[in-house]
Amino acid sequence: MTKKPRLEVEEVDQESSSKIVIPSWCQLRSTWGEKMHVPEWDDFFPDDTANGEEEPYCGEEFRKANGWKGTDLIHHKSSAIRVLEYRLHHHIPPTPTETETEMNDTNLDSVPNQIYTVGSTTLTGIVHFTKNAESHKNHCHGGSMTSVFDDIIGWTGFCCTGKIIEWSGFTVQVNTKLKYPIKVDSVLKITCTVTRIEKNRKVFMTAKLFDPDGDEGERIHGECEG
Repeated sequence: MTKKPRLEVEEVDQESSSKIVIPSWCQLRSTWGEKMHVPEWDDFFPDDTANGEEEPYCGEEFRKANGWKGTDLIHHKSSAIRVLEYRLHHHIPPTPTETETEMNDTNLDSVPNQIYTVGSTTLTGIVHFTKNAESHKNHCHGGSMTSVFDDIIGWTGFCCTGKIIEWSGFTVQVNTKLKYPIKVDSVLKITCTVTRIEKNRKVFMTAKLFDPDGDEGERIHGECEG
């Protein structure tokens, strides 16, 4: 099978001597949903920086001004496993019921018990597994996969109403299956979808970490329920 072209883009973190090689499938990211902007880790996608655009006021400066003590484990430029961006897709049924409308317009306090729409909220991300996540020679530590699953499950939960309600909950369970090792400097796609919401507070999700352009088609590196 012929490998699809990959786009080589200069890395954003000037402290690193390597480059992020952005796969061609990332060009379709605008179809995944609206790009999330979160001030405590917000940043432009690397090819935006390559085009000469300046970074917004956010990230470390915002964190210091608002009480954070360090950098974000998953979203900082120097992170060993870095999510380059998340995109949010929230589907509202054509004729939502009254309870579904309440769920989309308010926070989780008013979500009726066991009212949900399967697949209504999906978060999709692009993840760079850097050389600093290495364990076995040339391969990343399994904990790096678990960490990024924890992150996307948390943020999908914050977005389950279709709006970003930051820090409105926390992850209590991450059941991860590590299916295929990840090579250092890989760029992979990760998705997380809400499957149900119950008891007003509990949000259940499934997630998948994969390479859309594996040697034999899509290669799944890990799956998760949370």
